[in-house]
Amino acid sequence: MAHITGGGITENLPRILPAGTAARVRHVGRGLFLACSRGCRKVAALPMSDMMRTFNMGIGLIVAVAPDNADQVKSASGGSVIGEIVPGEPVVTYVQ
Repeated sequence: MAHITGGGITENLPRILPAGTAARVRHVGRGLFLACSRGCRKVAALPMSDMMRTFNMGIGLIVAVAPDNADQVKSASGGSVIGEIVPGEPVVTYVQ
């Protein structure tokens, strides 16, 4: 589990990644938070990379589980699948 606080997803998620893996995250910042973040980005002229590193983008906790357990955890928690763990260096990439 990664608690997404200061440092956002970009800095907190890599802390829980197994050696030789990276995180590919999608569907971040939907809904109301996305509307608010657009306004903040525009007023402050912040690049999206700064937004992702600074704010939690509406996600407070990430639980990384084996693919075989994803549906069960999603159902039990009421959460969503926002990405996947892939081979690579311990970094987060954002995809559409």
